[in-house]
Amino acid sequence: MKSIRQITIMGLLLALTFSLSVLESALSSALPAGVRIGLANIVVMITLLTLGKKQAFTIVVLKSVFIFLTKGFTAFLMSAAGGILSFLVLLALIRNEKNSLLLISVISALVHNLSQLVTACFTLGNVNVLWYAPVLILAGTAAGLATGTAAGVVLPPIRKIIGNLTHNQP
Repeated sequence: MKSIRQITIMGLLLALTFSLSVLESALSSALPAGVRIGLANIVVMITLLTLGKKQAFTIVVLKSVFIFLTKGFTAFLMSAAGGILSFLVLLALIRNEKNSLLLISVISALVHNLSQLVTACFTLGNVNVLWYAPVLILAGTAAGLATGTAAGVVLPPIRKIIGNLTHNQP
């Protein structure tokens, strides 16, 4: 029974990730090129803090597959590079309980943006895209603050809900 609940929770979190990714795409037209809010990263942080690293990494990988299916190979490369590297940083930072969720979120967002920038350099074969780094650093800082704040607000009730769902109930 426990595994069915876990699969259900992961399915819901994945659906939320996909939905937030679609919403973010709609909102990104109002932002500078390449700038994203990182709404789906809220789900990754919540999953890591409530279910664990294996489940959170699964969300990261499946989000990148979703991006591949909906936006193509280049977008997949950018999503995978940013998602996997920022996830590794998230894992490293979360081990130190002195790090706030805001700090972790901002650094994770910056790593996400900078890894995508490096990926763009290799994909395009042109280092001139690095001139866009200041824009992505500002955007990453703002996005990290926003997603960290949102994760901090929703984490307590989500922990309670997931805790209730994962315990065996008669």
